[in-house]
Amino acid sequence: MNVDITVLVGIVGTLTGIYCGLWKAKKDQEKEAKEDASKDTTVTVTLEYISKGVDEIRIDNKVRDKQYLNFAERLVAVEKSAASAHHRLDGIEKKEGI
Repeated sequence: MNVDITVLVGIVGTLTGIYCGLWKAKKDQEKEAKEDASKDTTVTVTLEYISKGVDEIRIDNKVRDKQYLNFAERLVAVEKSAASAHHRLDGIEKKEGI
């Protein structure tokens, strides 16, 4: 009978160990899933932030492009005006004999 109690205690201990091991593995798996979800959320939020920044840069570039075109048009007008002024000065120099 003494051996039966020892065997029974051993079996109960083994079963308890198996149960605790499986329970711990399940908890670890749940914890890991939560951590992965948290990391995925962080990455998603960061990517959205970067995407918004890129969109703002694109908008800024479009505005800058419009300004550049405006400056280019104004420069062409100034160059034409300068050429016209040079022609007038050349005409005045010819009249004055300079």
